Amino acid sequence: MGLKDMELKAEKIKIFNQGKIETVSDLVIPIKNIKKNKQLLLKADRDWLLFPGLIDPHVHVRDFEQSHKEDFLSVSQAAAAGGYVYFIDMPNSQPPVVDLKTLSKRVKAANLSCLECGFHFGASSQDNLEAILEAAKNNKVHSVKLYLNHTTGDLLIENQKLLEKYFRNIDLISVHAEQEKIDLVIKLAKKYGTKLYLCHVRGREELEKIRPYKLKYPNRFFIEVTLHHLFLTKQADDDAFKMMKPSLGGKDDQAALWQGIKQGVVDTIGTDHAPHLIKEKKSKEPPFGVPGIETSMALMMQAYLEKNITLQQIFYLMVKNPAQIFKIGENYNYCYNPNQIKTKLRDFVIVDLSSKHTLKQRGIKSKAKWSPFEDWSLIGWPKITVAGGRLVYSDYNQNMID
Repeated sequence: MGLKDMELKAEKIKIFNQGKIETVSDLVIPIKNIKKNKQLLLKADRDWLLFPGLIDPHVHVRDFEQSHKEDFLSVSQAAAAGGYVYFIDMPNSQPPVVDLKTLSKRVKAANLSCLECGFHFGASSQDNLEAILEAAKNNKVHSVKLYLNHTTGDLLIENQKLLEKYFRNIDLISVHAEQEKIDLVIKLAKKYGTKLYLCHVRGREELEKIRPYKLKYPNRFFIEVTLHHLFLTKQADDDAFKMMKPSLGGKDDQAALWQGIKQGVVDTIGTDHAPHLIKEKKSKEPPFGVPGIETSMALMMQAYLEKNITLQQIFYLMVKNPAQIFKIGENYNYCYNPNQIKTKLRDFVIVDLSSKHTLKQRGIKSKAKWSPFEDWSLIGWPKITVAGGRLVYSDYNQNMID
């Protein structure tokens, strides 16, 4: 069955619009990918909130030789269930995205995704600057990723001269840097005027190192934190299912990250969605990483309801800032015009703020089939996600999508 132009109709709904919540009655939105002669009707007796669709700047799709862990279809379905409309894939796949041929294959594989997505191109220890500069011409390549600490994959760069070459010639670098490596990348970014996006900043020590430069150069230094570092802390009985890079911090680290959000020092929240199968996590040599893309919206809405964050902060951290930092399509409708609410809503998520849902394994869409937030009861799960004017997720009526 082909795509059909149908309607989503809300008898009454709250809309987050330009920093305010407005209540709109009889909202009708034309959307695609609904079964013929169907109308998605939202009753007025629910506490629905329509919010701009999220952008995840940090996703490990896996696919290729690791498609048993995740692929573009499964990760996009999990992302849509989490309220996302766009995500950016990390390059430490197998094989890694460090050459144009692999990038081309990656772009082709992404055609299976139900969401639009982009890519971080990998910097290699073998000097692939020529390929990097060519890849940068592709508007789906949003940054170059450098790995300065051991993590999943084999992209570690230790050659100082090569690092300098990359920083001298690349406009925007996303970096995995921990401890003293943070000092190094800050030094190089200052020296060459490179824009630096610091991935998954873990806690207090790292924030204090970066903060002075972020305040002095707000448009050159960008700080990302993750959901697992915001909501989890290290415990004495942690097992492989709480094992990731960077590792979980203590409660003081967690508090520092939330304080960084309140102070406007943190720019984005990424999931660092890094799926592995349960049997792999139970093995003698368990891999680093946790899945997280489909729990993000519920976690953040719960934090909002508990008054730990505002909707405006969520909007900047998970929509507007990643769109601006990574120059995601000019047509991405991340800020609504009051006069266009009923005619140009194309990328949004509708969450239910009136009911609580407990995450169980059977409901997880990622191939990983587990979550560090399993058995958490949260309010604010996505019910409907629309991306590019297409219905990509519906928990409100499971039989709506073609």
